[in-house]
Amino acid sequence: NYTGETCSSLILSNPCENNPCGFGLCISNETQYSCSCPQSFVGSNCQFNNECFNSNPCQNGGACSINSQGKF
Repeated sequence: NYTGETCSSLILSNPCENNPCGFGLCISNETQYSCSCPQSFVGSNCQFNNECFNSNPCQNGGACSINSQGKF
């Protein structure tokens, strides 16, 4: 099955089929997916290194946190 204006986009039977979560675990409800990322990766598709976890760059007792673009 295809979708889109020109019917050129394949509709996947399983949204996790193309491994959209990169380094994470893909969880599907048959039409949508979400990613469960290991601590060392962040982002909606586990696409960013978690610099807070990997190197702990904050000094003097600062708390490190990651934004949606993977920046701390």
